[in-house]
Amino acid sequence: MDNDLLTKLREEFLQKREENARKEAAFNSLMQRKEILENAPIVRDYIELLETIKEAKHGLKDEKQLFLHTLFDYERNGLVDETNGIFLYSGTYVREWDYGIRVEKDDPKAEFDEYIDIESLKTVEVPVEDREAFESKHETIEIDESSPVKYSLYELHRDFMYDAVMEGQEKACQRVLKK
Repeated sequence: MDNDLLTKLREEFLQKREENARKEAAFNSLMQRKEILENAPIVRDYIELLETIKEAKHGLKDEKQLFLHTLFDYERNGLVDETNGIFLYSGTYVREWDYGIRVEKDDPKAEFDEYIDIESLKTVEVPVEDREAFESKHETIEIDESSPVKYSLYELHRDFMYDAVMEGQEKACQRVLKK
């Protein structure tokens, strides 16, 4: 390396080192100030209060979480079993081996439609030839994939059950059918 380049490199390094030393001194000053403040009784009380608040908040759940935990306990124990007859259409299928392969609703090879009960989340397979009879007997919801508002089955289920508990089944049915 040539001497001029070495000199320039050394000068630039020494300049950056001085700048870093100034930053380090400023940082050390801030750390000293922090230590002084942390030892002040009112600041120690404030820090302890923040920790206590954090611990107290940790056990709290918002209303939706609390509801979901309660609902999950009922569902896990098999208590949510009856239905209002509202089903979510989840697709049309043809059976290959033991699996259902999703096809278009009007596909001539289609064998069955799958519906999920909005209340119990139980799945019902309806032969394509019985589709009209099933849909005339039950309220069905078909999620519009092109809609800007997207709902998952679990969001619909959660909202339906929450509304049913808080406002009654009739309002819950009306609301879910509007979605």
